[in-house]
Formats: sequence, C-alpha cells, structure tokens
Amino acid sequence: QKLSAQLRQPVHIGRLHATLLPQPKLELENVSMGSGQELKASSVKLSFNLLELLNEIKPVHNLEISNVVLSADNFDKVLPWLQGVGGDSHYPVERMVFQSARVSNDALGLPPMNGVVNFDGQRRFAKVALKSEDGKLGMEMQPQQAGWQIAVSIKESYIPMLPDILFNELTMKGELVADGIKFHEIDGQLYGGQLTGSAYLTWQKGWRVQGLVNTKVVKLDDALPKFGIAGEMDS
Repeated sequence: QKLSAQLRQPVHIGRLHATLLPQPKLELENVSMGSGQELKASSVKLSFNLLELLNEIKPVHNLEISNVVLSADNFDKVLPWLQGVGGDSHYPVERMVFQSARVSNDALGLPPMNGVVNFDGQRRFAKVALKSEDGKLGMEMQPQQAGWQIAVSIKESYIPMLPDILFNELTMKGELVADGIKFHEIDGQLYGGQLTGSAYLTWQKGWRVQGLVNTKVVKLDDALPKFGIAGEMDS
C-alpha cells in the first residue's frame, strides 16, 4: 500500500518474509509494479542496521532485486519508479543491486545484465551501471536536468538489430527521451575499419532504429568471407 501510494502505480507482493538476526532483512517475492506489470522481479531483499530500526528514518543499506523483467514498450517509465523506491524519505536506499535484469522483448535478444545503482545526498540516482555476465555488453546512465544521459558499449559481439555484423568495439552515447534514445555519437571498429554516426532508437510502435553511419577502410575479405573479395570499402 505504501509503495502504491508513493509511486501512484499498483504494486503487488506475492510473499513477504522478515528476519531480525544476524542482520535485519526483509524479503519480498513475486513483486510487480504498474497496471500492466511493467516491472517484475522474483525477489527483492532489503538489508537494514539493527540499531537504526529504532529511529524514525530507517536507511536501507542494500536493496537487491533479482530476476528483473522490464517491459520493452514502457522502458522509459520504469526508471522514475525505481528512483521513487530508492528516494523514500523514511526508508532511503544507499545502494541498489540488480541481478539478472532483462528486457521483455525476444526480438531484441539482449542478454541478462547485472549492475549497481548509486544514490547521491538528495536520494536521487547518481549513476546506473549494468553489464552482461560475459562482459561484452555494458550500459551506464546518469541523470541530467531534462532526462538521462546514456552510454552503451559492446565488445567482440553483435547488436540485436544487426545480427550479421560483428563489432570489435562499439560505443554509443546519447540521451533518453520520452519515446526512445537519441544516440548523438556512435563510434566503433569492425572488420579492420572504423564506423561513426548517429541514430534514433524508438519503442512506441515496436522497436525501430533510424540514423546515418559512415564506415572507412572495412576489409572486404573479413566482412564478406563467402564471396572471396579482397580490398577495402568506405560506405
């Protein structure tokens, strides 16, 4: 009831379990947020300090969310909800940890990610850092006045919308807007060449991307091994 009132969204908890010793801990199971269950988690664990439970303000020293599923079509809604959970004046969160967080869209093919959220002195997100278990995909988000700055990095891997292109390295920097992400700066290396450009990723009517990229000195024998073509290509 408290979370629902605070977030102005329905919050459901399937089971609640509390322990006092050796450390006060509250565990919530089968948790969902939003009328369409835009965020779901198999468990949420909150750790407290025993002496601080006697105070009016009871800091949550560690909040661990496991097996998180975020709705792909409402990704922009979830961040303010999580910040609202961590910014409660009576239960301020010092550290939020994600275990196996993923986006609910099989077409994207994004791997589960683990990460940490740090808060500043005003109980707001200071930085969100997520990384896949194999270390090939990383994401960092930092709040700014009008939204969020976002940086995505890829190493020796593919991206979901270009599954046939292997990137040695790819960095995309931009900002989270109401209906997507505007990547103002894209810089990468692939098949011995370089890639630069910009793109706009949206999800309001399905996940789509549009933009402009340039490549230089891409080695054709690496990019098109089946055709037996040697040389370099700019595009």
